Amino acid sequence: MKSLLRSLSQLGPISIAILRVVMGVIFLYQGYNKVFKAGFAIEYFRNTFHIPVSEFFGPLVSVLELGGGALLIVGLFTRYLGILFTIEFIVAALIQASLKGPTKAMLEYVILVAVFVLATHGAGTLSLDKPGQRWEP
Repeated sequence: MKSLLRSLSQLGPISIAILRVVMGVIFLYQGYNKVFKAGFAIEYFRNTFHIPVSEFFGPLVSVLELGGGALLIVGLFTRYLGILFTIEFIVAALIQASLKGPTKAMLEYVILVAVFVLATHGAGTLSLDKPGQRWEP
């Protein structure tokens, strides 16, 4: 059991990279749908979530998810994107929980935790972010 735990501990940076790429693919897909299929999600935000100033927040979130997803896949600006996505999903979880109840926001909670891990741990291995670069401490 100790050797299994030791082996798993050595996979830490790779697991962060896997999380980064998976989250990047999810955001890229969702951002693509919002930008190219849902008109920047303006009506969706307005009618479903009753978000004020949907004309601003719809395109903002759409472009963040599309561009940020692509950047996460290659591992560039990971911590900054993690912070932006953390803010997005704090808001998303609060809105979803207030509209449908706290148990209906579980997906938002999981995504919130995942992007918070990226904000706190960085890109992991196999990324364009390198420790010591101006955007990566």
